[in-house]
Amino acid sequence: MHWLIALLHSLLLLGSLLLPTTLGGQDPDHVMELVSTGALRGETVRVPLLFDNALDISGYSLSVRNVPTDLLVLEVEPGDITIELDPCFVSVDIFPEGLSLGVVYFQAGSGHLPIGEQWEVHRIVYQVDSETPLGPSPITITDDVGNPPHSTVMVTWLTGIVIEPTLIDGSVEIVEGMLRGDTNSDGTIDLADPIFLTLWLFQGGDVVPCIEAADANDDESVDLGDVVTSLNYLFLSSPGALSGVCEATTPTGPLSCVIPDCL
Repeated sequence: MHWLIALLHSLLLLGSLLLPTTLGGQDPDHVMELVSTGALRGETVRVPLLFDNALDISGYSLSVRNVPTDLLVLEVEPGDITIELDPCFVSVDIFPEGLSLGVVYFQAGSGHLPIGEQWEVHRIVYQVDSETPLGPSPITITDDVGNPPHSTVMVTWLTGIVIEPTLIDGSVEIVEGMLRGDTNSDGTIDLADPIFLTLWLFQGGDVVPCIEAADANDDESVDLGDVVTSLNYLFLSSPGALSGVCEATTPTGPLSCVIPDCL
């Protein structure tokens, strides 16, 4: 009998998620947030979906819209808290322009999203198109993707109050690539790189084309420590922050990378 009651409660909750909400205004104590991140053209990138909730949550639904020529949704992964709670119902529908998502926990049991902040409930996996222009590609939480579209709501545990949360949109910043440690931007990491950096730092040598790539130890500054890190990588098999592969630059970081270092 308990399982039947739980099932009925879950179905009622699912119905409330799919019906339009008439709540007025967004609740500042309940937040859905997409975390902005950077990526290279052609790269696969994960965008976390975070929740703040001042009440225990028994279910939620939302849609996320992206620019279909820039980003392709591959899948929606569960966050650590979602794996731990193991919801009884998860619906994910993927479209060229985004996705719709609905989640229900057992309302009659102990399963619910507890009060908390910055819960990583899901990670949206995108494939960045190889022709996507540089700059931010917006991803927005909305209620107009899907057939029928899902209302963007949270539903409280046991009481079933429907909450319209505050929405924080994000973006995938399409950036140039750089090979950390490739100080002279010739596409490889070799002895020429610490020599090039030493000459620039102490002898007024040629300007480093990509400052972030010269930050070999990834401490957000360029100094003698980066020369040492490069030498350790080359001759002592001590990679430190050097991976030897192309990585995304940091568009809002303290270091600049005017010239792309790799594709």
